[in-house]
Amino acid sequence: METTHEVTLVEDLALARADLRDMQRTVIALRSELEHAEIQRHAETQQAIQASAAELTQLKTTVGTLRVELEHARIERDRLLQQERAASHNELQMLQQAA
Repeated sequence: METTHEVTLVEDLALARADLRDMQRTVIALRSELEHAEIQRHAETQQAIQASAAELTQLKTTVGTLRVELEHARIERDRLLQQERAASHNELQMLQQAA
């Protein structure tokens, strides 16, 4: 027959084992949450990198388009300037001939 003290020790041991199991389950749950958070953070980082890369590509395309438009505008300006110089030269020659 067990004494009251032995019964108390057995009950305390059972409670300690139950606490240990609860703590182990808590550690497992927290580890799982931490891994999930790490996976989520990694996925968000990858999405941000992809979005930045897409934006960079779009900006490069825009810059290229603007460069082409600027070059066309420069060519058109040079053409108009040359045309104006030729017209001025012709007018000057006509005035000199008329004089």
